Amino acid sequence: MALFLAIAGTQVKVPGLAWMLTFLPALMVALFPRWGIRALAGLGASLAVILWFFPPHHLPLSWLGLPDIPLGFHPVVWPFLENGFIFDNWHLFWYLALLAMAFLPLRAFSRPLLPLTILFLTASAFIFFVFFLTDRYRFALDYTQINRAVLHVVPLSAFYVAMLMKGRKGA
Repeated sequence: MALFLAIAGTQVKVPGLAWMLTFLPALMVALFPRWGIRALAGLGASLAVILWFFPPHHLPLSWLGLPDIPLGFHPVVWPFLENGFIFDNWHLFWYLALLAMAFLPLRAFSRPLLPLTILFLTASAFIFFVFFLTDRYRFALDYTQINRAVLHVVPLSAFYVAMLMKGRKGA
């Protein structure tokens, strides 16, 4: 069912394809637990080294029929903090999520939860990439897309927090 929904997401818009790509590392770790995490760590380290020494100045999307996107760091932390912890949209949820993740970090990397942890991290990295490294930072500054982007991650985050708390005494 999850694989079907991930594939169906590609039929909605180009962001559906991007969200499906965030699913692939978690799928690799779930299907191949022995070497999946090692391969993922190796790919991540290789990508980090390549990007450190050869930083791209634009993201070529012409193969998708879209214009190239200029890349550069944009510090839009404050709009995300306001949206997550101060404004009346998700503020109570993110306080709970941070508490659960702060007190249960070792459980997050246990074998049953590792694919879910990888999925949460890749989804968070995707949101970071889109709003902090591309020209979409403008939409974070005027708060027009933050809620829509975070809306994709909240169900995953709620399930993730529930799974982290499962099996804990008093939970």
